[in-house]
Amino acid sequence: MLSIAKNIYRLSFQSLKILMYYLNDAKKYYFSAIFPRKKYRRIEGIIIKLTHSMEKRLSFENRDPSFGKEKAFKLISLLESGLKDSNSKVSSTIACWSISTLNEFSKTFMEKNEQIEFLKRLTSISKLLINHINPTEIQGGIFELTRDEILTSSKDNYEYFSKNRHSIRNFAGPARIEIIKQSISLAQKCPSTCNIQPVRVYLTEDEKTLNSILSIQRGNKGFTEKIPQLLVFTADLSLYSGFRERNQCYVDGGIFSLSAAYALHFNGVGSCFLNWASSRKEDVRLREILNIPENEVVIVLLAIGNLSEKISIPLSKRRPMDEIFKVV
Repeated sequence: MLSIAKNIYRLSFQSLKILMYYLNDAKKYYFSAIFPRKKYRRIEGIIIKLTHSMEKRLSFENRDPSFGKEKAFKLISLLESGLKDSNSKVSSTIACWSISTLNEFSKTFMEKNEQIEFLKRLTSISKLLINHINPTEIQGGIFELTRDEILTSSKDNYEYFSKNRHSIRNFAGPARIEIIKQSISLAQKCPSTCNIQPVRVYLTEDEKTLNSILSIQRGNKGFTEKIPQLLVFTADLSLYSGFRERNQCYVDGGIFSLSAAYALHFNGVGSCFLNWASSRKEDVRLREILNIPENEVVIVLLAIGNLSEKISIPLSKRRPMDEIFKVV
């Protein structure tokens, strides 16, 4: 009887702790992302997402002139309000990257009269940054790479290898299953919580299945038809224990999926991460399509395929080191 009572107490204690910690997680997210106390951080996040969207559009082979204009005007308005606000702490580097990308976007997608007015607004914004940084030093938009350049870099030293792994959105057909399996095998060497190895990988290249999945994933618009294969990474929650490990599945899944992307790059296979920021309904639908059990949580999706001979790559400017690294 005593052992039964102890087990009931232990399970009750764990259940209460898990509830309390998830409520604390929810509170943290609520006041950081939904109703942020530091509103300029929220604005900066939106600026980055919109700029990235502009760059992706520039990299697509099929360029619809009407697509993205609404986002471009929203982005320039955010820059104007954000940089004119004396209390704003929007990163100068991010602002310059955004301005450069908008400049390239306007040249490609806008009519001449529309472009002239748009460029006037960009020039006005650039003047606000002169005291902090030279806007012309930071480029946005896209650049071109060849298949041979990527393949050469994948066999070089780690710095060159890492800097030349890019998100690929124009593929030249499916990669061989043997190469994919060998890449996943390399990723298995990555660390995980207490070596429990919770990650599971689902591969699909069936056109109907691909379309079903991509129709409920937000982030593949404009290159959906270019994706020949898709990897879905999950983590088995039943291998974890206790309230302290409630979020470890995302850490383990993130480490594994990035290791897989680098292994694919090493083997000459292109890839592009697709987020799984889903609703409950979308999550259930994905589980039905791939027959994913309830004890597994979906971490991320990875579009993969062979490299095209010529590839347009978004520049995707990174933050300067002093913004992300601190010695304390």
